[in-house]
This record gives sequence, C-alpha cells and structure tokens, in this order.
Amino acid sequence: MKTINGRNLFLAVIFGLLALILIIADLFFTIPGTSILIDARQIFIVIGSAITGPAGGIIIGAIASIYHPTPDLIVYVILQHMFGAFLLGLCYKKFVYEKVAMPFFILAWISLILCYYFLFYIPIFAIVYFINQSLFQIITGGNIQ
Repeated sequence: MKTINGRNLFLAVIFGLLALILIIADLFFTIPGTSILIDARQIFIVIGSAITGPAGGIIIGAIASIYHPTPDLIVYVILQHMFGAFLLGLCYKKFVYEKVAMPFFILAWISLILCYYFLFYIPIFAIVYFINQSLFQIITGGNIQ
C-alpha cells in the first residue's frame, strides 16, 4: 500500500491539488495551543501522506506548495512541506499502519498530527528564526504574535 503505484500517485496528485486550491483560496486555521496561523493545506498533507506513504507525501508537499503569496519563498515552502510530509508518511507506516487497533488508533493519529506540527513543522520555523530573523519575519508574514 505504501509504494508509489498508479493508485497512490493518483491520490497524491489529488490531495496535492486540493491543498493547492485551499491555499489559493486563503483558508487559514490556528494550531491548537499556539497563536500560529496555518493554511488548510496541512490537513491534506497529513492525511495524504499517511494514505500514500513517504513518496506520496513528497509529491503532495511539492504540489501543495507551488503557490505562495511571496514568490521568493516558494523553494523554502516546498522543502518545508515535503520534509514534514515525508517524515509523517514514514512515521505512519512504521508506527501506526497495521500496528495499532481501535481505540488506540485514534490516539496514534492525534499523536501523529501533534508530531507533524511540533516535531516536523514548527522546529523548521525555530531554526530559521535563530539563523535569520528577517527571513523568519518574511516567512511568517506577521502570523506569529
């Protein structure tokens, strides 16, 4: 199920395109427990990466990140989403898929989503913040209060 076959490639492209449409539509949410705004593409990246695996996650992350309001940051945004999607796909395959049954499956999903944000996604912001604060301000666009 986790290799890139025709079905997984098709699903990865669909999830990536849906995420791209939502970012173009300017739909945002707040990460629970923080004041960080994220776009709705994260939902499709998380679910799509779990369904299609690490390779599908890379495809979803790349397609979902083609557009960014600041064109100079497109490479950064693509790499950030591809990295998080790849790691999420690996973790789902290794720790959740066919290893956890209900009701622990729900807890595993919640843990996986928390890992995506707090271990794979937010640390990249922190690294950029400590390396180059002006780039950090450009990337976040004032979304972090």
